Amino acid sequence: MEVEIRHVRAFLAVVDDGGFTAAAARLRVTQPALSRTVAELERRLGERLVDRARRPVQPTAAGAAFLLQARRLLSVHRETVQALDADVGVLRVGFAWNAAGERTTAMIRRFEAEHLDTRVVLRRIDTATAGVEDGRCHIALVRTPPGSPRLDCAVIGRESRVVALAVGHPLAGRTSLGLDDVRDEPLLVNSVAGTTSPRLWGTAYADRTVVEVRNTAEWMHAVALGRGIGVTVTSTAAFHAHPEVRFVPLRDAPPLDVLAIWPCRGTHPRTADFVAAAQAVAAR
Repeated sequence: MEVEIRHVRAFLAVVDDGGFTAAAARLRVTQPALSRTVAELERRLGERLVDRARRPVQPTAAGAAFLLQARRLLSVHRETVQALDADVGVLRVGFAWNAAGERTTAMIRRFEAEHLDTRVVLRRIDTATAGVEDGRCHIALVRTPPGSPRLDCAVIGRESRVVALAVGHPLAGRTSLGLDDVRDEPLLVNSVAGTTSPRLWGTAYADRTVVEVRNTAEWMHAVALGRGIGVTVTSTAAFHAHPEVRFVPLRDAPPLDVLAIWPCRGTHPRTADFVAAAQAVAAR
């Protein structure tokens, strides 16, 4: 029986994330579905690939042997898909939060005007690399530097931060807030593609209460329900307005870079052109 790319992607996610729960959240599938996919791969190969009894989950001896080949297979698949897309003039741009904010449309229009042979397709993919690392996108717009040596990045803009509060919160009526004003509040964190952690307040607050969510919609509803406060960038207020959420400027937090990220190998031939167009628009 043949091994499919979905099997390989599932196996790598479980190994890289150290377990089925985290891997399922990153891939946006249910844990039972992910477990079935890995089990099916094991049946097709006739080997047990992961030791489910260990924490974190570890590859077995057969799994370790398969791991290197699995990474190569996924890399070849990604490069093949990207080469085919390049031939038909498609540049897939991923994002997980707000893309490049209000400048996204201008960036794409400028790029497409300068390169009439290439069309940009925007894809929202709620992972840390917005689909770049697994080949679903050629380039992504994110706000967290990639942790993988297989990815490269460039700064294409910068955004200030705001605090998101329920409209009934005592601080919601303020014109601005400082980090100290909200240091004791439970902090809502997007564990998949978020930009804020307790480290923003320093090591003294590393053990503060954190409420994890998995995407923008969950984050907005949690803020509205008063589960905690969120810290995000200014474009969130423009792109994700909620009648029960108030955004207040955060005056003493460092701004966040808007980054373009892409694979070091198998790069789309128009990647540098897109980055240049995005930087030109941001510099206006």
